[in-house]
Amino acid sequence: MTYKLLKKSEEWRPNEVMFQTEPGAKGSGASEPMYYVPQKPRIVQQLKSETVISGQPVIFVCMVEGNPSPRVQWTVSGLPVSSSPQLGEVVTTTRGSVLRISNALPPLHGTPVVCTAENALGHAEATARLFVYQNEEGMHDNVLY
Repeated sequence: MTYKLLKKSEEWRPNEVMFQTEPGAKGSGASEPMYYVPQKPRIVQQLKSETVISGQPVIFVCMVEGNPSPRVQWTVSGLPVSSSPQLGEVVTTTRGSVLRISNALPPLHGTPVVCTAENALGHAEATARLFVYQNEEGMHDNVLY
């Protein structure tokens, strides 16, 4: 039996397990069923809080899974990164998304960074914090556990 994850939204029917056959598909018989298994989004690896010195870049990685593939959105201090490019740059990967803040500044100290994954079945969310210090001494004086 072959399993197939459908990626196109027009092939998606919520709350149904669907199957289809592909006659002549390599390595399978003409009537072999192929199943679509719907899955709500899930954060595979929790976000990690980051500590940097002012002016340094910082990266947050959000690994997700779901079917159909979840759409990932980022917010920094409650503001969507997609509508405020100065907050950071987002790169979509096959397993999730990466947020790169190229110039972390002190006003972002302690701010929440949120990754939200969403598809037709639901959503999942992970939160981390960004800690920005003026220099290394400040980092060591304010060790967070």
